[in-house]
Amino acid sequence: MFTDQGPLRIVMGGLFASLFASLFAGMVLAADPPPKAPEPVKPITPSESISADSAVPFPVDI
Repeated sequence: MFTDQGPLRIVMGGLFASLFASLFAGMVLAADPPPKAPEPVKPITPSESISADSAVPFPVDI
């Protein structure tokens, strides 16, 4: 096996650091809430629509 454990420590340390970094990044990205969907547009009901008489700001003679 290895008589000197220096290279093994470097390799294992690198693997542990990359694993920790990927787990930490996954937790940070998973913590963001999904974007909120926009509210649907409400259709105009006949009572809310503008009549022809109220659309003109001045009296019109035909």
